Amino acid sequence: MFTKTEFVENPVKIHHKEKILALGSCFAQNIGQKLVENKFTTLCNPFGIVYNPISISSCIDRLQKNSIVNTKELQLCQDYHCHLDFHSQFNGIDKEMTIKAINEAISGAHSFENNGIDWLIISLGTAFAYRYNSTDKYVNNCHKIPAKEFTRDLLPTLQIVESLVSAFSSLRINNSNLKIILTVSPIRHLRDGLTANLRSKSRLIEAAHLLTEQLEDCFYFPSYEIVNEELRDYRWFEEDLIHPNRQAIEYVWNKFQSYEISEQSLFLIKKIQSIHANLNHKPFLATSQTYQQFLKQTEEKICNLKNQHPNLRFDEEMERLKLLKQGS
Repeated sequence: MFTKTEFVENPVKIHHKEKILALGSCFAQNIGQKLVENKFTTLCNPFGIVYNPISISSCIDRLQKNSIVNTKELQLCQDYHCHLDFHSQFNGIDKEMTIKAINEAISGAHSFENNGIDWLIISLGTAFAYRYNSTDKYVNNCHKIPAKEFTRDLLPTLQIVESLVSAFSSLRINNSNLKIILTVSPIRHLRDGLTANLRSKSRLIEAAHLLTEQLEDCFYFPSYEIVNEELRDYRWFEEDLIHPNRQAIEYVWNKFQSYEISEQSLFLIKKIQSIHANLNHKPFLATSQTYQQFLKQTEEKICNLKNQHPNLRFDEEMERLKLLKQGS
C-alpha cells in the first residue's frame, strides 16, 4: 500500500510546441531524456550534470551570456585537462580539443536559449558546494584534484534562494513568458552521511518552496517525496540502493505527465509511444509479407504525425524503419 504524495494541480501545462531547458542533477537527465524521447524540443544539461544551486545559477549565467572559456581556465587533472565548472564528459588529453568541445556546448546552449525558451526545469541535487581555495569560488566538479584544495560548505537556504532568483530574473529578460519547474532529486548523497544528506535535502526543499512563493509561474514537482515516501521499498532502486531503477523512473515520469503535460500532448505521446512499440516489435519472420505490411502501416503512422505536427522530428524512427525493411 502506497503513501500517496500530495499534488497541487498546476494551472499551466507543457505543450509540444514549447521549448524546454532542463538543468541539474541526474534526475533532470532522466526526465529530460523522457521529454526528448517523446518529441519535446528539449535541451538537457548542455554542460553535463550539475548538483548544487550555485553551479546551476552559474550555468544559466554562462549560457545566457555565451561566456566561452579559454585555456587558462583549464586544470590538469592527472593526465587530462578539465574545467571545474563542467562535467567530466568534457575531459580530454588534448587541451585544444577540450576547449573546443566546451565552447561548442556553450555556443549551442546560448543559441537554444537566445531563440526563446518556454520552460526551465531545475533538479536540485545537494545543498553542499565545494569552494576552490585558490580562487575562493564554488565549482561544479572537483574531478580528481586533491580534496585539500577545496572547502566544502553547506549552503544557507537564503543563499540558495538569492542565487536562483538572480539567475531566473536574468533569464527572463529575453524569455518573458518563462515558466519554471523546481524539483529536488530523490537520489541520496550518502557520501555526506545520512544526517548531512537530510540536512541538505531539507534546505533544498525549503528553498524550492520559498521560490514558488516569491516568483510568478514557478512550480514545485515533488520527485523527492514520490521516490522516498511513495516508493520507499528497495525494490524500486538499483543494486546500489541509492539510484531509482528504471521502473521507479517510469513511475515518476507518469506522475510528471499527469501533473505537468497538457491533454493534447498526452494524446500525442500515446501516438508516439505506439510508433516506438511497433519499431520494437520482434517478428517471427522479418521477411514475411505480414511483417512488411506491418512496417508499411508504421511508416504511414509516422507520416501522418509528421503532416499533423511539422515541428516534430522522426529522423531516427525513419532510419530505423528503413533498416527493419532491409531485414537488419
